[in-house]
Amino acid sequence: MSKVVIRLKLLSVYALALVLGAGLLHVSQAVQREEKELAIVKMEQEQVLESIDVLEAEWAFLSSPGMLEYIANDIDMASDQAPTLISGIDEFKRAREARRVLSDVSFVPPRKPQGYHRP
Repeated sequence: MSKVVIRLKLLSVYALALVLGAGLLHVSQAVQREEKELAIVKMEQEQVLESIDVLEAEWAFLSSPGMLEYIANDIDMASDQAPTLISGIDEFKRAREARRVLSDVSFVPPRKPQGYHRP
């Protein structure tokens, strides 16, 4: 074999090693990007599951028999006082506006009844 053929074979081996190294680098970078994206998705999933747990706990609290009784009593007291609260059209408009403003609030924490202990 001549020196030229040996050098060409050696050069082709180096070129192949360079191409394979570049391909390996590309694949490893793609894997790292996907792992980062997976970590972000898992973190978002944990946040959603935590939010679900909080909402379930709030629902359990608000739908407990003691709280429902308290809310029912509060509504009964409000309905007993309703005729004395609205005496004219101006007060009716103010009450309607107050209800509209309150409905715009995304979350209003419930008032705890006196003597009621959370289960």
